[in-house]
Amino acid sequence: MRKKPVQLQLTEYISWLLKKYQEVKKELETRQSYRITNIEYDSSGRAKIKIHIVGTGKEITFTPEELVCDDKMLEGFSRKDVRTITYYACNDLSKPKYKIVTTTLCENLKKMLFGIKEFGVDEISQKTAEEISANRSIISNISPEDAHCVGYVCGSENILREHEEKMKLK
Repeated sequence: MRKKPVQLQLTEYISWLLKKYQEVKKELETRQSYRITNIEYDSSGRAKIKIHIVGTGKEITFTPEELVCDDKMLEGFSRKDVRTITYYACNDLSKPKYKIVTTTLCENLKKMLFGIKEFGVDEISQKTAEEISANRSIISNISPEDAHCVGYVCGSENILREHEEKMKLK
């Protein structure tokens, strides 16, 4: 039996080693680095995703929007987790940015005052139905139910004002 020359053996060994290196590299690239462990909602109703960093035992929390914007991080999730993150990011985008939290009657103005809360902001601002209707930013970013209520109150106030003006003219 004839032995192969040392150079040929070395070449074959290096070739085998490179092939194994590429296999390991490919496996590491496809391995998941992150997993979703829990999805919670904060006080404003926005989703917060808890993420487990595989191999460390650490958990960190992100909003779906933060995760969707980070391509490198998304690559570390499974396809199912990426779908879940995208779903919550789109779901949060479709939620109204404002919510009517209070309604009070202002007897001096003879108008209803609405307490409007913007998500992510703790402050509640007071506005009349006319002010809300005139502000496209607010009216287009509240729920349909709140917009209906504002429109109804605005229409009712205008009818009452017209009725009072007619009475003054008589």
